[in-house]
Amino acid sequence: MSKKKRKKNNKRNGFTMIEVLAVVTILGIISVIGIVAVNGLIKKGNENYYVTQKKELINATKSYLQKNQGLYPREGETTSISLGTLQDNNYMGEFVDSAKQPCNRTDTKVEVTFVEKGKFSYKAILSCPNYSD
Repeated sequence: MSKKKRKKNNKRNGFTMIEVLAVVTILGIISVIGIVAVNGLIKKGNENYYVTQKKELINATKSYLQKNQGLYPREGETTSISLGTLQDNNYMGEFVDSAKQPCNRTDTKVEVTFVEKGKFSYKAILSCPNYSD
């Protein structure tokens, strides 16, 4: 083989530094976009989890109050029903945050406020280790 052919073959055996840097840069950009997208999905999933937990707590409170109608607030009043009360009376099971840590039985509650005759508003308050409102 002549020297010219050997030189040509040597040049074609690998990538140039610029080509490698370009590929690494493109992969870096793609990975950053992927990480941002996944973090957004995780955050949205956690938000949906807590919305569902609050709805579950409110539904359990409504069931509890149907059975214990004397506990409904009167005009101008607000009543609080704690998670512990709901659990002790078998209206709620285990109640955990997104990291499977149990929520506070006393501070996790539903505030029931009298609106007008036969109508009440419900506000769930969560007190869990990995939850911030």
